[in-house]
Amino acid sequence: MALKKVIFPKKQEGDILGAGHVNDLSDHVQRVSSGLGGSFNMGDGNNTSNFAPFIQIPVVVITEGCEGDADLYEVQPLYYDFDTNEWKTNETGTRYCLDPTAFDLTFSVDDRLVAWWYPQRSMFLPFVSSGCTEIHFTIISANCGLKTALVQIDSRTCGCSKAPEEDSYGQLTVHDSMGCHLDEPNADLIDRKGAATYMQLNDEYDTCQWEIDDICCDPDICVP
Repeated sequence: MALKKVIFPKKQEGDILGAGHVNDLSDHVQRVSSGLGGSFNMGDGNNTSNFAPFIQIPVVVITEGCEGDADLYEVQPLYYDFDTNEWKTNETGTRYCLDPTAFDLTFSVDDRLVAWWYPQRSMFLPFVSSGCTEIHFTIISANCGLKTALVQIDSRTCGCSKAPEEDSYGQLTVHDSMGCHLDEPNADLIDRKGAATYMQLNDEYDTCQWEIDDICCDPDICVP
């Protein structure tokens, strides 16, 4: 959707806006309230700023891929039906693109999530809480040689709908960079519980991974 750019001539304090200016401003405010903010020129013809509300709404994934890009998803907004007390989507309504690539997230058809409208690209981005950095897990398989393990997420930080790198099965790979957690035979590590934090590597500022904080002892050797 092409967004209307509202351009005002430079004004001084106390100047009165004409009817045309008020109508343009009202139109733009209406777009903003609908989550369709766009470029808004505050008076300097050479300096246009983005007037972006970043409105957050629930959406549902309709299909994988959008506008020919396999990394995107096609989504539709959800609304609450007070007659049936259910969240629904208008199946004949407008569909939008969702770009999860900035957060290294993946989704499946029918997944529901909170997303925010990003006016610069005219599409949605998944809302990711800044606190979505801790998980508790159960080990599915381990490789003590590579110091990695595939785990099933048991719990996560409150407000975190999907953890970074989490797949559609609720699984992800954790790493033991310290080398002191996955230091047992692979078979002995299966079904063990643990905790991990999403951390940035010192020498690779654009790389983060799940680092193991702790692994529970083998319950069979626990003596009350």
